[in-house]
Amino acid sequence: KDILNHDLFGVYINGELTCVAALIIGIEKTYVNMVEGKWKIGVSASDLVIHRIAVSNKYRGKGCAKKLMEFAYSYAKENHCNSIKVDTHRVNIPMQQLLLSNGYTYQGVIDLNRNEEDQLRLAYELVV
Repeated sequence: KDILNHDLFGVYINGELTCVAALIIGIEKTYVNMVEGKWKIGVSASDLVIHRIAVSNKYRGKGCAKKLMEFAYSYAKENHCNSIKVDTHRVNIPMQQLLLSNGYTYQGVIDLNRNEEDQLRLAYELVV
């Protein structure tokens, strides 16, 4: 779906795909009503939402995800987005560290509204 919608972006090093993420401009429904906390900038059609970040095992810890986050910021600016929003699982410490080290701030908790045992996610935001 991300590929068909032209929302999937990647970082290449020496012609090799190292990491990918979906960068989607618009309203993320699960972000509208936070379980806890509040967005700095309310949910709007001018949000850039990051989903499905994946880094190749071969390139973990080599700065690929940081490059992807830098690209996301540039992409948000080019597309006149007001903020970048992203969520992650509470046990995904590397992702939380990546977000904090790239200027994102913890905003609260969202509910994915799925039939999953743990459907709560930590929400982060970077104002563009």
